[in-house]
Amino acid sequence: MNEQRPHPKVFLSYATEDRDVATRIAEALEARGVNVWYDLAVPVDHSLIHRISELISASDYLLVLISPHTKNSDWVMYELATAVKKELTAR
Repeated sequence: MNEQRPHPKVFLSYATEDRDVATRIAEALEARGVNVWYDLAVPVDHSLIHRISELISASDYLLVLISPHTKNSDWVMYELATAVKKELTAR
């Protein structure tokens, strides 16, 4: 019996300055059947923060694009903190 596994879900975190590289990575993963969340074009408000938390929680993996811009990105730091909290809570 050939049982198919579900496609993994990946949350791609990156600094805005790295959007072109992040898009290429996301497209390459998607071409291989990976479900990737890597951008949300909505205003920054409480609902965005809640939505990011939901997406990270629903993801199988967090992929962080690290570059010189990463340390200056409040969003990447927030997404990392959210993922760490999720992992610690699960344990």
